[in-house]
Amino acid sequence: MYTRAGCYLGSNVSASLPPGDSNWTPLSVSIALPAQGNAQICAGALPAYVEIHLESGAPAAAGGGTVWFDDVTFGETP
Repeated sequence: MYTRAGCYLGSNVSASLPPGDSNWTPLSVSIALPAQGNAQICAGALPAYVEIHLESGAPAAAGGGTVWFDDVTFGETP
């Protein structure tokens, strides 16, 4: 998450899967908004944008391979 001023506010990652082939496995990740005080330190309002990176995590030489992502969603949780 970043403020309008470009200040990095934080990130989170999902659990990793073991190397090798596996069946379809649902993964999820969530992150809480920082306290308003953290955003004020960065001289900006609460998050202005969020980046979502989808990656296999390892090159083929290190045991990585093909990965498929399906039904990726982004939203607010109550």
